[in-house]
Amino acid sequence: MPRSLLAIAAATLALALIAACSTPPTPTVLRAPTPTPFPAQSSPTATVAPSIIATLAPGATDAPTPAPDSVASPTWTPSPTWTPIPTPTPDPTPTPMPTATASPTPEPPFPWTAFGPGTWRVGEHILPGVYDAANVSGRCEWARLSRLGDSGEDVAFSGTTVAPASVSILPTDAGFRASEGCGHWTALVPPTPTPTFTPTPTATPYPTPPPGFRALEQHSTLNSGLDHTCALRPDGSPVCWGYGNSQAMDERFVSISAPCALRRDGSPVCWGGEFEPPVGEQFAAISSGAAHTCALRRDGTPVCWGKDGSGQASPAMGERLIAISSGNSHTCAIRHDGAPVCWGWNRDGQASPPSGEQFAAISSGEIHTCALRQDGTPVCWRDNRGVRASPGGERFTAISSGYSHTCALRPDGTPVCWGWNEHGQASPPAGERFAVISSGAHHTCALRHDGSPVCWGWNESGQASPPPGERFAVGRVDLGG
Repeated sequence: MPRSLLAIAAATLALALIAACSTPPTPTVLRAPTPTPFPAQSSPTATVAPSIIATLAPGATDAPTPAPDSVASPTWTPSPTWTPIPTPTPDPTPTPMPTATASPTPEPPFPWTAFGPGTWRVGEHILPGVYDAANVSGRCEWARLSRLGDSGEDVAFSGTTVAPASVSILPTDAGFRASEGCGHWTALVPPTPTPTFTPTPTATPYPTPPPGFRALEQHSTLNSGLDHTCALRPDGSPVCWGYGNSQAMDERFVSISAPCALRRDGSPVCWGGEFEPPVGEQFAAISSGAAHTCALRRDGTPVCWGKDGSGQASPAMGERLIAISSGNSHTCAIRHDGAPVCWGWNRDGQASPPSGEQFAAISSGEIHTCALRQDGTPVCWRDNRGVRASPGGERFTAISSGYSHTCALRPDGTPVCWGWNEHGQASPPAGERFAVISSGAHHTCALRHDGSPVCWGWNESGQASPPPGERFAVGRVDLGG
């Protein structure tokens, strides 16, 4: 190459270097578009930024090597690897609570006021009261039981119906039996509207008792007399207050009607020395009047002793009875079919019961007699000396006639009395509820459900002043054996 050309080239290169070192041009860098992270792709080719390139000599064919300070293609940092959002760990499935074992339905506390088919003990399983069977389906058979034990049972009164039934279960009943067809029985709770009852069919006079008939064990634990009152403790020991009956007796009884009582085997005991009971007899029920006593053998035949001036101690021959009650000078009883029968003094009509009736309980007074139908409605004959014979619209579980007044118990135990009240004998204390009631001549005594006694009325001889702190048997005495 000629020297002149070399010199020119060297000078040109020197000027270019000086210019580059003094004010280098700001290169323009073209950036690649932002890459799409997913799916992954190769980074796009970068556009090379213009650089200061040496002027090639004319005719040069190869691109000159760029100057050391030229800007190189940018190095692309790869898109960061996206750490995926961790899938949240689901809450552990809670362990289900164990299914609680259902507690067995507890038996309702005894005694009940509602029950179904079966055989039930009165006082232990069910309360005495008036019970209705409103949903009878088919044939309903029921029976009031005078005895219920391991050795069997005795039927006091029974019935069969295909219609709704009402039955008065007495405190003296041992049990009650009902068939499936009767459905459920529910105690009547007063007050209730006056119901309309279907008349009871006329009973056949002097019916023949069914085979195996036995009298009702008419156990009485409270008895009010003329001027005395007697009661039995739960162990069967007697306690008397008032005139002529305060002597202690080392005996145990299941029933008392002063001045007589029954031992556990049914043998009678009387005190006072005026009238001795027949020897060798065993009775299911006993009832003393003013001066006579009547009792029922277990086969239902009546036996009476004592004064008999008005025929009060002379029952008709051939009678078979389930219950008996001695008044002042007359006696009334119930046949096995529920029909009433009376004998003795009848000047005031007290011994002339209405015909066509069937009764569950009966009580003889002085000048009147009262009874309860099977549904608990009362019926009295001979108006109590101008006072209403019986309250209308009521249903009772117990009834007791005095000289000229009567007291009864509603199904809830509240007392109702009517008749003469000159001594307050027909004015029971307010707010009381009783399980047993007994009307004397001119006073009345009753037992609360805990056995504590309450008396009201004439008290000249202390007959209405029971000893404090005593508790007597309610309903029945069970001496075991």
